[in-house]
Amino acid sequence: MYVIMLLSAVWSFHAGAVSIPTRLSEHKIAILGLGGRSQYLLLECMQQNPNIRIVAVCDDHGSHSFNWFMYSLQRSAGPMFAQAYGKLFEKAQLYPDTDEGLKKLFQEHSDLDSVLITSSNDKHLKHLSAALAHSPCKNVYMEKPLFRTLEEFQKFKDPADDVTISIGLTLRYANMTKIVIDTLQQYREQLGDVTSIKSWERLNFGHALTIIMMNWRRYISKSGGLLLEKSIHDLDLGLFFMRALNVEPEEIVITTNADHRLFKKSQKKNILKSLTTNDELRNLVAGWNGVAFQRVIQFAADKRGYLDVEGTLDKIFEDFPDNDNFKKSDIIPDHQVLKAMCKTASGKSVAFELEVDMSSLRLTSERGIRFEFEHGTVLVDIMKSEMIITLQDGTSRTIDLHTNNSGHAGGDAYIAQVILGTLPAGRYRATMKDETVQLATLMGLVSEQQAVGKRKQGITIKKGDNNKWSL
Repeated sequence: MYVIMLLSAVWSFHAGAVSIPTRLSEHKIAILGLGGRSQYLLLECMQQNPNIRIVAVCDDHGSHSFNWFMYSLQRSAGPMFAQAYGKLFEKAQLYPDTDEGLKKLFQEHSDLDSVLITSSNDKHLKHLSAALAHSPCKNVYMEKPLFRTLEEFQKFKDPADDVTISIGLTLRYANMTKIVIDTLQQYREQLGDVTSIKSWERLNFGHALTIIMMNWRRYISKSGGLLLEKSIHDLDLGLFFMRALNVEPEEIVITTNADHRLFKKSQKKNILKSLTTNDELRNLVAGWNGVAFQRVIQFAADKRGYLDVEGTLDKIFEDFPDNDNFKKSDIIPDHQVLKAMCKTASGKSVAFELEVDMSSLRLTSERGIRFEFEHGTVLVDIMKSEMIITLQDGTSRTIDLHTNNSGHAGGDAYIAQVILGTLPAGRYRATMKDETVQLATLMGLVSEQQAVGKRKQGITIKKGDNNKWSL
């Protein structure tokens, strides 16, 4: 499964999503956090501009990460492609992930074209602050979410007007988003006003177990929480669509339900039984075995070198609470629902809900959004790449969303253009100063504090001066 994923990343550009600029100049990049995400994005960048050069990397595990990725490329795409990728790093300097290391990096590389902040969420504030304080580079790309805690979000001050901080809310950039907005506006008169919006992301078990529960993302202190880390894409997209429908909330009341349904010690035996009796499920998990460099927990193997399912589960559940009481635990919940009542200045209200779920043994992921209107419904199924408009008179229409059968809906090709500074004017993009990005972040951070009992339910956030949202 992993080889298929990697080849998809390598060759996705050739599907014709974007066009190559006619003049390709050298483009110097510094990377803060060399994980899988940054390296997949570099593949996209490399195919749009073969003259990109990675001149600096700040990551204490950078060498290991790079070597693993090169090995994987050699196996999946061949030695020539891996050699081309490796050439991007031939002059790269490695710096320690310290305040001194960051300062030295930017002092020694004052002519950067782009800075990539693709580190774990707990390092975003430190890395972004260092880039803004010590680098003259005006093109900064940072992975979602903005920050890990509400305190970090409130502490950060807006950058200078001439600095662009683009955020990796990938669904915002995808062609799918424009198709959905254009279609919603086309049918607006027939559908009437929107009354409610519901989004969901339901992860397949292999993704949930390996990318989340065997990774740094499993810890609230590292990721900020399940919804913030995994589904801030969907929260941003729901709010973005809301604005396209001329729904401009003035205040939003937020409540959150979160629990641990599957990933807890009392369920370990049931998970083990399912993995040992269901070949499809076991193969789904085993397919992620090669993705090792970014894990905090590695797969266990038996004496013959085969996957030791029971030993792997023992390692995963080792620091879970024995009594399934997660009140003092750093482990994220596996199911979370944010509900928000969005009130406009005219007095109308639109209900919004976002569910993120990895508490199932499902084999395939589900991701989508459903709109309820006065005179019909609209279903956007990202994984099936279709949008279905159904009117009250029974007529319906199905539209292809061209998502490239990807959870990121083909948006990474345009993220590469953001990094390279070639994204055409007029395309949807997400920046730190964007009101919807700020609102999605604040809502996500409030939800995460409600999820662990640090804030009461029914919190109201309001829009103030200069369209700034606050508690």
